[in-house]
Amino acid sequence: ESVRELQALEAFDEDEQFKVEKFIYNEALRLEAQNLLKIKTIQFLKRHKILSPADSTLNRVIATQRKAARQNIFDDIKKKLSIDVMTGLNALLDAEGEKSKLEFIKKPPYQASSSGILNLIDKLEYIRSTG
Repeated sequence: ESVRELQALEAFDEDEQFKVEKFIYNEALRLEAQNLLKIKTIQFLKRHKILSPADSTLNRVIATQRKAARQNIFDDIKKKLSIDVMTGLNALLDAEGEKSKLEFIKKPPYQASSSGILNLIDKLEYIRSTG
């Protein structure tokens, strides 16, 4: 008898892979970290008594479903944005000199000081002006 039969595990066949892919996709809609998705997937496999595939296969399935979920999220957000907002967001990527406005916004203050506070106010005003 095989180990799979002794432990009453389902083979990781097409049907089981479909179930696992669906699970990973749904988890990837709410979780970003790939290692957390892998932990959740391993727990799913154990809970549903499915034989765990090779690590490379599991990583490939997770990466594929994660990419599909991210694309779905991106498409959903894009549908809800107006042309003006998309234009404003794209403008954040245009470099003015050495840095883009996005880099300006993301950069944390160097220190807590009056100039640091003024810099944060400038960032806030710019963010507000983009709509």
